[in-house]
Amino acid sequence: MKKYLLALSITSTIVSAQPSQADMEKMMAGMQEMQVCMSKIDMASLKPIQQESLKIKEKLINLCKQGKRDKAQEIAVDFSKKMMNMPALQQMKECTKDFKSEKIYTMEEKLKNNNVCDTDFGIK
Repeated sequence: MKKYLLALSITSTIVSAQPSQADMEKMMAGMQEMQVCMSKIDMASLKPIQQESLKIKEKLINLCKQGKRDKAQEIAVDFSKKMMNMPALQQMKECTKDFKSEKIYTMEEKLKNNNVCDTDFGIK
């Protein structure tokens, strides 16, 4: 009897954790809105920043290896601010604002309590 009650309890917990049909429809509508929003972004405008970010990454790696953590941090924050002023990245951030798992975190946000030399931006 105890096994049956335990199994029933676990099953009801699993069932209650599943989203309702309305929740699923709302989530799908939100994803479609995000997809339409993202399709309006000029992805070609991101190419220059991608190239610059590779150069900055190398510079940061070298500064971190040299123990110049403060200089690396300054460059990382300045570059992050520059990136987030780009219209394409502002639009991406707007498109994903309702999806926590898809949120675009700027380097600046991530560096509030961490030095770039200690982050997962590929510097470690």
